[in-house]
Amino acid sequence: MAGTDVVEKAEPRTLYIRRDVLNAREIVSWAKKQGFKTTLPVEDMHVTVCFSRARVDWMKMQEAWAHNENGGIDVKPGGPRVVEPLGDKGAIVLLFASNDLVWRHEDLKRNGASSDYDGYQPHVTITYEKGDVDLDEIEPYQGAIKLGPEVFEEVNEKWLDGVVEKHVRVAKVNDELGLVFGWAVVCKVDGEDYYDLNVDRESGERVPEHIPEQSMLKAAAKFMETARPGNEMHAGPDRGQYVFSFPLTTDIAKALGIETRQTGLLVAYKPPADVLAKFKNGTYRGFSVEGSALPNGTETVAA
Repeated sequence: MAGTDVVEKAEPRTLYIRRDVLNAREIVSWAKKQGFKTTLPVEDMHVTVCFSRARVDWMKMQEAWAHNENGGIDVKPGGPRVVEPLGDKGAIVLLFASNDLVWRHEDLKRNGASSDYDGYQPHVTITYEKGDVDLDEIEPYQGAIKLGPEVFEEVNEKWLDGVVEKHVRVAKVNDELGLVFGWAVVCKVDGEDYYDLNVDRESGERVPEHIPEQSMLKAAAKFMETARPGNEMHAGPDRGQYVFSFPLTTDIAKALGIETRQTGLLVAYKPPADVLAKFKNGTYRGFSVEGSALPNGTETVAA
Protein backbone atom coordinates (compact mmCIF):
# COMPACT_ATOMS: atom_id res chain seq x y z
CA MET A 1 0.00 0.00 0.00
CA ALA A 2 1.10 3.55 -0.64
CA GLY A 3 0.93 4.44 3.05
CA THR A 4 3.23 1.57 3.94
CA ASP A 5 5.75 2.64 1.29
CA VAL A 6 5.94 6.12 2.79
CA VAL A 7 6.62 4.73 6.27
CA GLU A 8 9.35 2.44 4.95
CA LYS A 9 11.06 5.28 3.12
CA ALA A 10 11.11 7.34 6.34
CA GLU A 11 13.09 4.66 8.20
CA PRO A 12 16.73 5.54 8.97
CA ARG A 13 19.07 4.40 6.22
CA THR A 14 22.65 4.81 5.16
CA LEU A 15 23.13 7.99 3.16
CA TYR A 16 25.18 8.92 0.12
CA ILE A 17 24.74 12.45 -1.26
CA ARG A 18 26.32 13.61 -4.50
CA ARG A 19 26.10 16.61 -6.80
CA ASP A 20 26.60 15.89 -10.49
CA VAL A 21 29.04 18.04 -12.46
CA LEU A 22 26.95 19.80 -15.11
CA ASN A 23 29.90 21.02 -17.19
CA ALA A 24 31.83 17.74 -17.06
CA ARG A 25 32.68 17.90 -20.78
CA GLU A 26 34.88 20.92 -20.09
CA ILE A 27 36.76 18.98 -17.41
CA VAL A 28 37.13 15.93 -19.67
CA SER A 29 38.52 18.16 -22.42
CA TRP A 30 41.04 19.60 -19.96
CA ALA A 31 41.99 16.09 -18.75
CA LYS A 32 42.68 14.89 -22.30
CA LYS A 33 44.98 17.85 -22.92
CA GLN A 34 46.90 16.89 -19.78
CA GLY A 35 47.55 13.41 -21.20
CA PHE A 36 44.96 11.25 -19.42
CA LYS A 37 43.87 8.53 -21.84
CA THR A 38 40.72 7.61 -19.95
CA THR A 39 38.31 9.55 -17.75
CA LEU A 40 35.08 8.85 -15.98
CA PRO A 41 32.07 9.26 -18.31
CA VAL A 42 30.69 12.80 -18.19
CA GLU A 43 27.43 11.54 -16.67
CA ASP A 44 29.34 9.93 -13.79
CA MET A 45 31.42 12.94 -12.78
CA HIS A 46 30.22 14.26 -9.45
CA VAL A 47 31.19 15.68 -6.10
CA THR A 48 30.48 13.55 -3.04
CA VAL A 49 28.89 15.55 -0.23
CA CYS A 50 28.22 12.72 2.23
CA PHE A 51 29.07 9.01 2.56
CA SER A 52 27.43 7.90 5.80
CA ARG A 53 27.38 4.27 6.84
CA ALA A 54 25.55 5.41 9.95
CA ARG A 55 21.79 5.20 9.42
CA VAL A 56 20.03 8.56 9.49
CA ASP A 57 16.60 10.03 8.88
CA TRP A 58 16.76 11.40 5.32
CA MET A 59 13.97 13.89 5.95
CA LYS A 60 15.92 15.50 8.76
CA MET A 61 18.98 15.63 6.53
CA GLN A 62 17.19 17.53 3.79
CA GLU A 63 18.33 21.12 3.63
CA ALA A 64 16.02 23.61 1.91
CA TRP A 65 18.71 25.82 0.49
CA ALA A 66 19.69 26.76 -3.04
CA HIS A 67 22.34 28.95 -4.64
CA ASN A 68 20.45 29.31 -7.84
CA GLU A 69 17.03 28.38 -9.18
CA ASN A 70 17.79 24.69 -9.75
CA GLY A 71 19.32 24.11 -6.32
CA GLY A 72 22.85 23.80 -7.67
CA ILE A 73 26.17 25.35 -6.74
CA ASP A 74 28.48 27.25 -9.06
CA VAL A 75 32.11 27.07 -7.96
CA LYS A 76 33.78 30.16 -9.38
CA PRO A 77 36.87 29.86 -11.63
CA GLY A 78 40.29 30.01 -10.04
CA GLY A 79 41.29 29.55 -6.45
CA PRO A 80 43.36 26.68 -5.05
CA ARG A 81 43.25 23.64 -7.35
CA VAL A 82 45.38 20.49 -7.02
CA VAL A 83 45.47 17.19 -8.97
CA GLU A 84 46.65 14.22 -6.93
CA PRO A 85 45.87 10.60 -5.96
CA LEU A 86 43.21 10.06 -3.31
CA GLY A 87 42.30 6.94 -1.34
CA ASP A 88 43.40 3.36 -1.96
CA LYS A 89 41.40 2.67 -5.15
CA GLY A 90 43.74 4.45 -7.54
CA ALA A 91 41.59 7.56 -7.97
CA ILE A 92 43.14 10.69 -9.47
CA VAL A 93 41.14 13.71 -8.36
CA LEU A 94 40.85 17.45 -8.82
CA LEU A 95 40.78 19.10 -5.39
CA PHE A 96 39.12 22.51 -5.12
CA ALA A 97 37.84 24.87 -2.45
CA SER A 98 34.15 25.43 -1.68
CA ASN A 99 32.91 26.81 1.63
CA ASP A 100 29.35 25.87 0.67
CA LEU A 101 30.19 22.17 0.29
CA VAL A 102 32.31 22.08 3.46
CA TRP A 103 29.58 23.77 5.46
CA ARG A 104 26.95 21.34 4.15
CA HIS A 105 29.12 18.30 4.91
CA GLU A 106 29.80 19.44 8.49
CA ASP A 107 26.12 20.22 9.02
CA LEU A 108 25.19 16.68 7.96
CA LYS A 109 27.73 15.28 10.46
CA ARG A 110 26.32 17.47 13.23
CA ASN A 111 22.94 15.90 12.52
CA GLY A 112 24.17 12.32 12.81
CA ALA A 113 25.82 11.41 9.49
CA SER A 114 29.13 9.58 9.71
CA SER A 115 32.30 9.92 7.66
CA ASP A 116 35.31 7.66 7.07
CA TYR A 117 37.66 10.64 7.23
CA ASP A 118 38.48 13.31 9.80
CA GLY A 119 38.22 16.14 7.30
CA TYR A 120 36.30 16.87 4.12
CA GLN A 121 37.92 18.09 0.90
CA PRO A 122 35.66 18.77 -2.11
CA HIS A 123 36.94 17.00 -5.22
CA VAL A 124 35.98 15.60 -8.60
CA THR A 125 37.37 12.19 -9.55
CA ILE A 126 38.95 12.40 -13.00
CA THR A 127 40.14 8.85 -13.62
CA TYR A 128 41.20 5.55 -12.09
CA GLU A 129 43.76 5.05 -14.85
CA LYS A 130 46.72 7.37 -14.24
CA GLY A 131 48.80 5.82 -17.01
CA ASP A 132 52.15 7.50 -17.54
CA VAL A 133 50.97 11.02 -16.71
CA ASP A 134 53.36 12.93 -14.43
CA LEU A 135 51.06 14.59 -11.89
CA ASP A 136 53.77 17.10 -11.01
CA GLU A 137 53.53 18.46 -14.56
CA ILE A 138 49.73 18.80 -14.54
CA GLU A 139 48.17 22.24 -14.94
CA PRO A 140 45.03 22.00 -12.77
CA TYR A 141 41.67 22.85 -14.28
CA GLN A 142 40.92 26.47 -13.42
CA GLY A 143 37.47 26.91 -14.95
CA ALA A 144 34.10 27.09 -13.22
CA ILE A 145 32.64 23.89 -11.77
CA LYS A 146 28.87 23.81 -12.12
CA LEU A 147 27.14 21.39 -9.75
CA GLY A 148 23.56 20.17 -9.89
CA PRO A 149 21.18 19.67 -6.96
CA GLU A 150 21.78 17.11 -4.24
CA VAL A 151 20.97 13.48 -5.07
CA PHE A 152 20.16 11.20 -2.11
CA GLU A 153 20.98 7.47 -2.34
CA GLU A 154 21.80 4.64 0.01
CA VAL A 155 25.47 3.73 0.42
CA ASN A 156 26.64 1.14 -2.10
CA GLU A 157 29.64 -0.69 -0.68
CA LYS A 158 30.43 -2.13 -4.12
CA TRP A 159 30.34 1.25 -5.88
CA LEU A 160 33.69 0.68 -7.60
CA ASP A 161 32.30 -2.34 -9.48
CA GLY A 162 30.08 0.03 -11.43
CA VAL A 163 32.85 2.39 -12.47
CA VAL A 164 33.49 2.05 -16.19
CA GLU A 165 35.84 4.61 -17.66
CA LYS A 166 35.56 5.92 -21.13
CA HIS A 167 37.76 4.34 -23.75
CA VAL A 168 38.23 1.06 -21.86
CA ARG A 169 40.60 -1.05 -23.92
CA VAL A 170 41.19 -4.40 -22.19
CA ALA A 171 37.86 -5.78 -21.02
CA LYS A 172 38.56 -9.39 -20.05
CA VAL A 173 41.36 -11.96 -19.82
CA ASN A 174 40.39 -15.60 -20.35
CA ASP A 175 42.93 -17.88 -18.66
CA GLU A 176 41.54 -21.11 -20.09
CA LEU A 177 41.90 -20.00 -23.71
CA GLY A 178 44.81 -17.63 -23.13
CA LEU A 179 42.90 -14.77 -24.77
CA VAL A 180 42.66 -11.05 -24.05
CA PHE A 181 39.39 -9.42 -25.13
CA GLY A 182 38.82 -5.73 -25.69
CA TRP A 183 38.94 -2.74 -28.03
CA ALA A 184 41.90 -2.47 -30.38
CA VAL A 185 40.48 0.76 -31.81
CA VAL A 186 37.97 3.20 -30.30
CA CYS A 187 36.21 5.42 -32.83
CA LYS A 188 33.34 7.00 -30.90
CA VAL A 189 32.31 7.30 -27.26
CA ASP A 190 28.78 8.37 -26.35
CA GLY A 191 28.24 9.35 -30.00
CA GLU A 192 31.23 11.69 -30.12
CA ASP A 193 34.48 11.22 -32.04
CA TYR A 194 37.19 9.85 -29.77
CA TYR A 195 40.65 11.39 -29.92
CA ASP A 196 43.44 9.32 -28.43
CA LEU A 197 46.64 11.07 -27.34
CA ASN A 198 49.53 9.27 -28.99
CA VAL A 199 53.21 10.12 -29.25
CA ASP A 200 54.25 11.60 -32.57
CA ARG A 201 57.27 9.64 -33.81
CA GLU A 202 59.00 12.73 -35.21
CA SER A 203 58.35 15.39 -32.56
CA GLY A 204 57.93 13.10 -29.54
CA GLU A 205 54.94 15.18 -28.45
CA ARG A 206 51.49 13.87 -27.61
CA VAL A 207 49.01 14.62 -30.39
CA PRO A 208 45.28 13.84 -30.60
CA GLU A 209 44.44 11.18 -33.18
CA HIS A 210 40.99 10.12 -34.34
CA ILE A 211 40.19 7.02 -36.40
CA PRO A 212 36.84 7.38 -38.24
CA GLU A 213 34.56 4.36 -38.24
CA GLN A 214 34.80 3.78 -41.99
CA SER A 215 38.60 4.02 -41.95
CA MET A 216 38.66 1.48 -39.12
CA LEU A 217 36.31 -0.81 -41.04
CA LYS A 218 38.44 -0.80 -44.21
CA ALA A 219 41.70 -1.23 -42.31
CA ALA A 220 40.29 -4.07 -40.17
CA ALA A 221 39.18 -5.97 -43.29
CA LYS A 222 42.70 -5.71 -44.73
CA PHE A 223 44.27 -6.72 -41.42
CA MET A 224 42.15 -9.87 -41.13
CA GLU A 225 43.32 -10.94 -44.59
CA THR A 226 46.90 -11.06 -43.25
CA ALA A 227 48.42 -13.42 -40.69
CA ARG A 228 46.97 -11.09 -38.01
CA PRO A 229 50.20 -10.91 -35.98
CA GLY A 230 50.36 -9.41 -32.51
CA ASN A 231 53.09 -7.22 -31.09
CA GLU A 232 54.30 -6.23 -27.63
CA MET A 233 53.49 -2.57 -27.17
CA HIS A 234 54.61 -1.49 -30.65
CA ALA A 235 58.15 -2.82 -30.23
CA GLY A 236 60.19 -5.84 -31.16
CA PRO A 237 59.20 -8.88 -33.23
CA ASP A 238 55.69 -10.24 -33.74
CA ARG A 239 54.33 -12.03 -30.69
CA GLY A 240 51.08 -13.96 -30.70
CA GLN A 241 48.11 -13.52 -32.99
CA TYR A 242 44.72 -11.86 -33.16
CA VAL A 243 42.27 -14.77 -33.42
CA PHE A 244 38.98 -12.82 -33.35
CA SER A 245 38.06 -9.41 -34.73
CA PHE A 246 34.74 -7.61 -35.11
CA PRO A 247 34.22 -4.04 -36.36
CA LEU A 248 31.39 -2.39 -34.45
CA THR A 249 30.35 0.85 -36.15
CA THR A 250 27.28 2.91 -35.33
CA ASP A 251 25.44 1.45 -38.33
CA ILE A 252 26.45 -2.15 -37.59
CA ALA A 253 25.44 -1.85 -33.93
CA LYS A 254 22.06 -0.41 -34.93
CA ALA A 255 21.46 -3.15 -37.50
CA LEU A 256 22.22 -5.84 -34.92
CA GLY A 257 20.18 -4.20 -32.16
CA ILE A 258 23.29 -3.66 -30.01
CA GLU A 259 23.31 -0.76 -27.56
CA THR A 260 26.88 0.40 -26.96
CA ARG A 261 28.59 3.49 -25.62
CA GLN A 262 31.72 2.80 -27.67
CA THR A 263 32.26 1.93 -31.29
CA GLY A 264 35.46 0.63 -32.84
CA LEU A 265 37.27 -2.64 -33.40
CA LEU A 266 36.65 -5.49 -30.96
CA VAL A 267 39.39 -8.13 -30.82
CA ALA A 268 40.65 -11.21 -29.03
CA TYR A 269 44.43 -11.43 -28.83
CA LYS A 270 46.30 -14.65 -28.05
CA PRO A 271 49.73 -13.62 -26.75
CA PRO A 272 52.58 -15.78 -25.43
CA ALA A 273 52.33 -16.73 -21.75
CA ASP A 274 54.74 -14.02 -20.55
CA VAL A 275 52.81 -11.29 -22.35
CA LEU A 276 49.48 -12.70 -21.13
CA ALA A 277 50.79 -12.41 -17.57
CA LYS A 278 51.35 -8.68 -18.09
CA PHE A 279 47.73 -8.23 -19.15
CA LYS A 280 46.60 -10.17 -16.08
CA ASN A 281 48.60 -8.08 -13.60
CA GLY A 282 47.63 -4.77 -15.22
CA THR A 283 50.99 -3.89 -16.75
CA TYR A 284 49.39 -3.78 -20.20
CA ARG A 285 46.02 -2.05 -20.53
CA GLY A 286 45.79 -1.76 -24.28
CA PHE A 287 46.52 -3.58 -27.54
CA SER A 288 49.38 -3.10 -29.94
CA VAL A 289 47.62 -2.57 -33.26
CA GLU A 290 49.27 0.05 -35.43
CA GLY A 291 47.83 1.79 -38.44
CA SER A 292 48.29 4.74 -40.76
CA ALA A 293 46.14 6.91 -42.97
CA LEU A 294 47.78 7.72 -46.28
CA PRO A 295 47.34 11.00 -48.19
CA ASN A 296 45.26 9.30 -50.90
CA GLY A 297 42.70 8.22 -48.29
CA THR A 298 43.68 4.57 -48.10
CA GLU A 299 44.27 2.94 -44.73
CA THR A 300 46.72 0.33 -43.55
CA VAL A 301 46.87 -1.49 -40.25
CA ALA A 302 49.48 -3.81 -38.77
CA ALA A 303 49.81 -5.29 -35.31
